Amino acid sequence: MFSGTVESKSHEGGLLVHFDGSSPSLDAIVVRSDDGHYIGKVDGVLGNTNHPLAHVAHVDRSLDMDALIG
Repeated sequence: MFSGTVESKSHEGGLLVHFDGSSPSLDAIVVRSDDGHYIGKVDGVLGNTNHPLAHVAHVDRSLDMDALIG
């Protein structure tokens, strides 16, 4: 299972999520851990091995993206 922390919004309107451990698979569906609400899908993995980031796109536009940060 993939878990991470949203660091910021991306320039493409998605979210950049820092994670530890194995990288998430492309097109993996991301949900909030507290209630299982759909957030988006992983469409890429960026960065280096010290601080990898998953780019989450296809974000549910009804969400307050600023509230997801942190």
